[in-house]
Amino acid sequence: MISHYLKFFILVLLVGFFGESFSQVTRRPLTIVDLIKLKQVANPEISPDGLWIAFTVSTNDEKKDESETQLWMVSSREGEAIPMTAKGYSVSRPRWSPDNKYLSFLASKTKEEKSQVWGLNRVGGEAQPLTQVKQGVSGYEWSPDGQKLLLMIRDAQPEESTEDKEDDKKTKPVVIDRLQFKQDYEGYLNRYRTHLYICTPSDSNAIQITSGDYDDGSPVWSPDGKSVAFVSNRSDNPDGNANSDIWIVSPHNTDKGQTLIQVTSNENPDEAPTWSADGKYLAYITVIDKDAMWYATQKLAVIPFNGGEPRLLANELDRNISKPRFSEDGKSVFFFWKKAEPASLLLSISGVTTLSEWLKAI
Repeated sequence: MISHYLKFFILVLLVGFFGESFSQVTRRPLTIVDLIKLKQVANPEISPDGLWIAFTVSTNDEKKDESETQLWMVSSREGEAIPMTAKGYSVSRPRWSPDNKYLSFLASKTKEEKSQVWGLNRVGGEAQPLTQVKQGVSGYEWSPDGQKLLLMIRDAQPEESTEDKEDDKKTKPVVIDRLQFKQDYEGYLNRYRTHLYICTPSDSNAIQITSGDYDDGSPVWSPDGKSVAFVSNRSDNPDGNANSDIWIVSPHNTDKGQTLIQVTSNENPDEAPTWSADGKYLAYITVIDKDAMWYATQKLAVIPFNGGEPRLLANELDRNISKPRFSEDGKSVFFFWKKAEPASLLLSISGVTTLSEWLKAI
C-alpha cells in the first residue's frame, strides 16, 4: 500500500502541472487578475492499486464572482490529466473505494439540491448518487471492506422532513438558546447537530450511530471495520470550552451511540485521530497548555484505543503539527510540522520522546 504521505509530494507535482506560468519574456508586476486566474490544485487521493491519482482543481469566474471545483484524475506513471466531472457544479472530498471500483466525491449538482455522495464507476458511465439524504451529507468515509459508508449528517429540521420544497424557502424565526449563538461562515447556530450514520451505497436508509446535543466529527474507521473513532465535545457546556475528546463507537450499535468508549480525558482539545495498522493505538493532536488558549502549541500524542495514559511524542517541539499518520509497520508516526507560514515539513518520529533524541533520529 502506498503511504498517505506520498500525497504531499504528489500535490506539489500537480501544482506544477496546473499552475499557469508567469515567466514571460517581458516581466511585469503581478496583478489581482493574475491571482484570480490561478488554479488551485488540492486533495490528492491515490487509488488502492497505486496506478491513479484523483485530485481537485478550483478555478475562479471573475464575472460571476464564483469559484468552481472539478474532479480530475491522472496516471501515476505517465499521461495527461483528464477531468472526471463536468463544469457547472463543484465537488469535494474525493475518495477511492477500497476495491478500486469507484471514485467517489461530494457534490450538489444544482443549487436546489443538497450535497450527496456520488460514485464514478471505473468501468465508465455517469456518476451515480450513492446517498439520498434529504438534509444532505457533509462528510463521508468508506469502510475498510468497501461495503458501507460512514456519513456525517446534520439533524433534519422540520421543513426538511417534508416533500414541500416551497416550504423550505420560507423565512424561519431564529431561536437563540445557546451560549455560542453565531459562528463565522455558519451564521446563527441552533441545536440541530451533526452526527454519524452508516449506510450501504445506493441505499436511501442511513442508520444513526451517534446522538445527543453535541456535534460529532473527524470520524475514522478502525482497520478491521469494527469500530469508529471520532471527535466530540461532550462536556456539560460545549459552547463554553474547547474540551473536545476522542471517542469510540461501534458501527453496528442499535442505540444511536448510547454506549461509547471515551479514549481521551484531557480538558483541552484532542482531535485528528488516526489508527495504527493493528488497531491497538490512536495517534492524535492534543493541546496541554490550557492557559494559552488558542495560542497553545498543538502536540502529537499516542494512546491505546480503549483509553489510558497518553504518550507525548517530541513534546519539546515549539511549532504546531497536523495530520498524523502511522507508518504501515506501526513503528513510526508521520506528521506535518509548521515551520513557518505558509510552509510545512513532512516529518516522522519513532520511539523518541525528547527533541534532542528526535533531532538525532532525523
